[in-house]
Amino acid sequence: MKLSTQKTEVLPSIHFLNIVSGYVFERWLAKSKNYLHFLLAILLLAAGIPVRAQALRPKIQKKNGNLSIMIWNNSRPVFALDSSLKIVVSAKKFPVIYSQVNSHAKRIELNGSSQCGLNISETLEEINPTLIRRTTSFTAISNLTFYAILEYHPQLTGEFYSFHHCETRPICYNQENCGSWTGNPPAIWSGRADGIKDNSQLFPLAAVLSEGVVYGLIGDCPAFMQNRSFQVIDPYHNMLTLQNGDERVPTKLGIGAEVSFDYKQTLRAGETLTWTTYIFCSPARSLYDVQLAANLALANSKSWNRSVVEAISRTTVYLLCRRNLLNWGMNSNYIHISGISYGWKQWGDDAFYMSLGLQEPEISQHAYNGLYLDRLVYEDNS
Repeated sequence: MKLSTQKTEVLPSIHFLNIVSGYVFERWLAKSKNYLHFLLAILLLAAGIPVRAQALRPKIQKKNGNLSIMIWNNSRPVFALDSSLKIVVSAKKFPVIYSQVNSHAKRIELNGSSQCGLNISETLEEINPTLIRRTTSFTAISNLTFYAILEYHPQLTGEFYSFHHCETRPICYNQENCGSWTGNPPAIWSGRADGIKDNSQLFPLAAVLSEGVVYGLIGDCPAFMQNRSFQVIDPYHNMLTLQNGDERVPTKLGIGAEVSFDYKQTLRAGETLTWTTYIFCSPARSLYDVQLAANLALANSKSWNRSVVEAISRTTVYLLCRRNLLNWGMNSNYIHISGISYGWKQWGDDAFYMSLGLQEPEISQHAYNGLYLDRLVYEDNS
């Protein structure tokens, strides 16, 4: 697959990192808890999927007097977004209806919605012919605990996919671990009220593969949603969702049960939360093609597109960033976790290698500030 040719400015310090990156990543792949993900990435490079003309774009339409958006690929309808954004407060869903729309070249702005004590706006921006950025902003009128759901209903027939599987039954994915990372003590969680099974995946993907093209949804890195990230893939009801919260009961997480975690977003009056997600399409024939396309879509959204290797390595490390909710270190908002089964803690050596791979100085500085100095001599930290 051909990547975008958009140029990316390279900091002088990064040239040195490029020199050592081969050695560093060879060492990290040999010992990393995520080596299978990178091994798979290398296998995907051999796919050689040809690029055919795609033209993914949002179009405004009115339905029952309300504004709505349909996502099209050329002349083919892909996703219906009728009241697709829902706010959940106290386990009740409230659809978001917009009264104002502004359409510009490659950009649609939706405004004029107040729901549940939130002022809400959205933009859908075409990054390239196969990639749309959806940005949703919530500003609290009063203190509020909530979460949001983006629902997508495919307008075509095909197979439903997570990053791991072709999904034939409804399933919910999170970006933590459903087994060992359930809190201390384990959370009392009897499962979703609708009976959908829970599982975990590193890459926040929900997609449908139809007639040789994958149409996918990507959530942002959990670090920027307070470590709250979920997807529902439901072939029975023809629905894909991205969520920044869930109905799980609160629990305490971390070494020594250090923090309380409620799986929802909380805003104080006047605060704004911005949620970035993506819609993409790409030629695909298999699960491997779906995985590669998702990596390249996220990489193109960040201009990490000088090579496929850069795209896959940087997106993987990016998705291993988490909010430092355990408050390790000093002046640290973000850390690099070693894998979704390891919780919100970072090993010193993995944080070093990931910083070299990600090449984002601000996040790297936060990760350095968040090192747990008393644990650096534990296992492979040094």
